[in-house]
Parts: sequence; structure tokens; C-alpha cells
Amino acid sequence: MQTALMTNQILAAIQNWEHWQEIQLGAEKEYAMPKEEVEKLLPEYQKFMGLIAHGHRGLGMFSAEVDKI
Repeated sequence: MQTALMTNQILAAIQNWEHWQEIQLGAEKEYAMPKEEVEKLLPEYQKFMGLIAHGHRGLGMFSAEVDKI
């Protein structure tokens, strides 16, 4: 149970990071990615970052589109 709590805390901290707006604007500008696409892909990128923060190593990115984020 404690691991699930820690995982949720890590993911919440990542999701609440104050600079996601800048990341979104960068993806829109750099890759001509529509805002809706960034909003769809961002949670997947955040989950990936959560796995890294949780200690998983050697993970590949889920997709080339998520990797752009």
C-alpha cells in the first residue's frame, strides 16, 4: 500500500510541475503540434517521468510523438 501512495505522490508532483505550459508552447512551436495533441500526449510523458522518478532505468519512450514532448 505504501508503494502505491508513493507512486501517486510522485505522479502528482510531476503533474503539478509549474512549467508544463512552457513545455506545451515549445512542442507547439518546435513540432507544429496542435495544443489538443500536446494535451493528449502530456499525461503519457508524465507517466514515463514517474517511472523514471520511481527508479526504473533503461526504459524506452512510448512513442516518437510522446518523445517530442
